[in-house]
Amino acid sequence: MFIEISKELAELISQEYSTGVSQISDAINSLLDSMYKRKHIVMLNRDALFILKKCESLSLSSQIVLQWIENHYYDINAIKKKVAISVVLIPEVQSYIQGNVYYLSIFACEEFFQTELLTENDDDCIFYKNIYSFFNPSKKVFDVSLHNNPFYGGNVAARIKSVYEEKKFFLCIVDSDKEYSADAKGSTYQGANNELKEHKDEILPHDLYVLNVREKENLFPFHFYKSNCSEQNKFIDSILMYATEEVFRFIKIKEGIKIKRIKEADSVWDSLYGDIIKDCKRKLIYIYTAKDDECCIKGINSRALKRASDPFFSNNNYNSLQEQTKLDTIFGKQSFIIEEWKEIAHKLFDYGCCLSRNVNFLA
Repeated sequence: MFIEISKELAELISQEYSTGVSQISDAINSLLDSMYKRKHIVMLNRDALFILKKCESLSLSSQIVLQWIENHYYDINAIKKKVAISVVLIPEVQSYIQGNVYYLSIFACEEFFQTELLTENDDDCIFYKNIYSFFNPSKKVFDVSLHNNPFYGGNVAARIKSVYEEKKFFLCIVDSDKEYSADAKGSTYQGANNELKEHKDEILPHDLYVLNVREKENLFPFHFYKSNCSEQNKFIDSILMYATEEVFRFIKIKEGIKIKRIKEADSVWDSLYGDIIKDCKRKLIYIYTAKDDECCIKGINSRALKRASDPFFSNNNYNSLQEQTKLDTIFGKQSFIIEEWKEIAHKLFDYGCCLSRNVNFLA
């Protein structure tokens, strides 16, 4: 994250005999070390920088980082305008939030860990990080650093409780599990949101981000799945033929469609999915013998996204596709994906911004 050291805090550190100064110096050393280890970006104004550079209680590695900050002051300051959320460390005991800024008491920060990325599983984490790299392929100076902490569905509340106990910043990304835009969000979101309410009085940088689609599989061009799950190609073709943007966002592309859901269909659901189901029946891929809780139209398998997206992200980035005017060809009716990807990339940068491994602190 983007973390600032307030001038008042720097002045307190400079007062050698002030109460708690040793604890504060340890915390600042930990913060500057987190920048050195590519976990966060640290910034301070020039007055505070001047004060800390003269502070003997800070380690040699901290002084190296401070010198790098001074040498690249304008580059780092420009990042502040790009992040939607930031942290300011203050000498007061009480932390508080003002707008999109977390004012954290230095006394509440013993160590600055890598930000946690709470996702369904490891594949989700890789997919979201690939989205970030799609828009930021060079990573000459800045990158993102997020530690994946998978919650495997039902354990999301326990994971959130754990990171609060460990005092770690976190970004939690969950599927909406909605069948259409006006539908209620699913149990994973509800579990995460209920746990956050239990910690509403604790000041800790965090975000619960809900995908504006059913699940992550809806955030990739469907036609790429055809080479990875050929047995479902006819189902995919039916979607590509009849789907509206609403359907592309919320159809159960991974699992498929169950008999029970068709029997319970109301007019809204039928208006969205009816033509696709009829087309699947014409193509003889509708399984009439399926039981109520079984899929009569099978979806792509759970590994299809990884097999389709990994080579795509390895060979493409936003700038190259834009230059070659291939974006419309690739995304077609699913052009909304680009904006959703941009939102995810921004979220990852907000909570995981750090220096690139290409940066040499001694250069």
